[in-house]
Amino acid sequence: MPQKRNPSSLDKARLLASQVTGDAFKASISAHNVNSGLTDYKNLDVSETLERACTMLKTVNAVLEGLKIDKEAALEQVNADYSTTTELANVLQRQAGIPFTIAHQFASKLAQYGRLHKLPPAQLPFDKVVEMFDAVITETMPNKITFPLSKETFFSHLEPSNMINNHLALGGTNPAEVQQILNKATEQLGLHETWLYHTQEKLKKADERLTDMFNNLIKT
Repeated sequence: MPQKRNPSSLDKARLLASQVTGDAFKASISAHNVNSGLTDYKNLDVSETLERACTMLKTVNAVLEGLKIDKEAALEQVNADYSTTTELANVLQRQAGIPFTIAHQFASKLAQYGRLHKLPPAQLPFDKVVEMFDAVITETMPNKITFPLSKETFFSHLEPSNMINNHLALGGTNPAEVQQILNKATEQLGLHETWLYHTQEKLKKADERLTDMFNNLIKT
């Protein structure tokens, strides 16, 4: 389609990742197929897998290095639509004890109303918000519940920054959680680099010993 810009580099990286994962799974499944008298069973072509893995990582790195984010434009796009209404449903469930399905139904009606009237979330008339909430509660709940959020609190929960900061779950978008994930990844990377260094040193020394043994054998 002429209006689309397909992420071909990411598509390629995803395909390579699938192939590398498949190669690893194939190796683990094939490992038990060892019968006495057969030649070495480790006949998988790991060099091809290594090449695919390296190409995958280079592709992802190239995408990340070329990535440019216009924060103002991104924020403008988010504020123009209703992607944060899910957080509103979460807040109504967490703070007011409203069942999520009902809170989600209310949030969905808000989005429908706003889009129909071409209103961004920040311009929703608060009296209409309360009216729609009352209508959903009357339709779905046995007891009447007053809208539990003040006008200021309601609009604050529609702000993208609040949605990000409030997502405190494991692996969530809260900056502290993201930093913790990055710290853990950095620590794991350091462990892998240390392992790689020591392994390469062992291989180097083993190769040197083999060369010495071969030279001594020639001399004798």
